[in-house]
Amino acid sequence: MSVRQPVSPPAAWVIAAPLARSALLVVAFWWGATGLTLAMQRGDLARLASLVATSALAIVAMRLVLGTRDVRTAAAARRAFLAAALLWWWTATLFYLGWGVAEAGPPAGPPRSVALALQAIAATWRADVVALAVIAGVAWLVWRRPNRVALWALLVFWATLQTAKLNVFAGVQHAGAELLPDRLTGLRTFFGPARNTTLLPVTIVALAVLGAWLAVRAWRARDGFQRHAAALLAVLLALAVVEHAMLGVDATLPFWDPFLRMRGQ
Repeated sequence: MSVRQPVSPPAAWVIAAPLARSALLVVAFWWGATGLTLAMQRGDLARLASLVATSALAIVAMRLVLGTRDVRTAAAARRAFLAAALLWWWTATLFYLGWGVAEAGPPAGPPRSVALALQAIAATWRADVVALAVIAGVAWLVWRRPNRVALWALLVFWATLQTAKLNVFAGVQHAGAELLPDRLTGLRTFFGPARNTTLLPVTIVALAVLGAWLAVRAWRARDGFQRHAAALLAVLLALAVVEHAMLGVDATLPFWDPFLRMRGQ
């Protein structure tokens, strides 16, 4: 009669190594996709190429959502997250092309007034509807399915964009106006004063706490799918913390300089 030997838990490096690789891929995608979106604003032909490319990638992304929604493996978690990132890249491309963004007219009220807030919402609501439609479509595809990583990632993308917009409206030291292409410069009308309000540190702390909670869940997860799903979302929130912190720094950081030079800035 054989004695069953207890299975020892995997070593820490066995867990950390694949998570580190996934984190590096997320950071590389964030940097590259954001930079290319900025660089491809240099001319009409480049903008058309960016629209065609990201639209094709969005189709690929929907196929990834369909192909992973019933699979609970680490690889499926990564592919579902990639699908969400590609879909979000498509919506960002549409925004930078000015699709769904109305021309900003003269301010309808004093700075930080309700009237100005409503005008800011009216200027971008069509772009927000597109993003919400993408989220709703993915939610319908993965509803009650085992793998809903794509939906959770899209919700994080959307929520952190809204908090960034709120902070820019309320006032931050560096709103990143130099990143906007010429067709969107009218949105500067809705930028708050060049000083940080209390909303910014509150937002940063809230995002950091949520990211830390997901990081702990990733470390304690019992299987590869849960581990990678939580870790990928944690890294995404960490990047959101970095982006919000950049809003509060009274300096232009060189993250996107190579891409801005490609755009001709």
